[in-house]
Amino acid sequence: MILTFPYHDPSGTYNEVFRRQLPELQNAFSALCVSATAPTADQNAAFVEELERAGCLVTRHQPDSMLGDHLREALRLAVRASEGDSGIYFGFIDRILYAFESEWKMRFLADLEACRELSLVTFERTPYAWATHPDNYREIEQMVSCLGKWLLGTNIEFGLCGLSLQAQTAETLLAHSTSPSMEILGEWILLAAQHGIPIATKRVDWVLWEDPYWEGVPHEQLKTEREQSAAETIRRIRMNAPFMLLLTEERFRGITLEVECL
Repeated sequence: MILTFPYHDPSGTYNEVFRRQLPELQNAFSALCVSATAPTADQNAAFVEELERAGCLVTRHQPDSMLGDHLREALRLAVRASEGDSGIYFGFIDRILYAFESEWKMRFLADLEACRELSLVTFERTPYAWATHPDNYREIEQMVSCLGKWLLGTNIEFGLCGLSLQAQTAETLLAHSTSPSMEILGEWILLAAQHGIPIATKRVDWVLWEDPYWEGVPHEQLKTEREQSAAETIRRIRMNAPFMLLLTEERFRGITLEVECL
């Protein structure tokens, strides 16, 4: 399976762990595809070059590129590496490295293997995983799922934590994807439904809240701080509002969203 991800880490927060886990990642995946944001390619250039020398496939984005471009390019890189016949895992490097550093590594890899030949599988948080997140994160993100159920009849986590898909599926999504920002994750689900691609979803425990690990702050302390922060709640609303508007776009009117729960 090919691993691909957008890569935003200009300060090098992940460098030490990434360097330590790179051999393990390369052992677990047939290729690593890195879609590096402009600040990362500029400010963390030495490490991006290190990844490239180690055999990772890297794209460096220009300063005027959009977040949606970074996510689309991650899929494009994986399609190029796949030669049309490999499964792809699209995820986020902070969550992936956290899984590899924890007791969840083998469960993570086993779940990917179980889904490797399916057209498209979204990985959602179980109640256990959600309970590790701040309450404002959970409540705001689940508002999007609730709206999706009202409009489409199906409850699914549009702000998905990871995505397993076939290269052919990725090509279809890329041919029609236009969303400019993080709501592209929901767009891909809707595009799959629109084009008759079977959609499955799997709830997993390994998508726990990873911020305390990276920030070096005790879990309950950081969770409470985020829950009590008006600025953080506003940030979460702004992040999720585009998902809500995505659901109202004319291009998705009348589609049927059917999801198999694994």
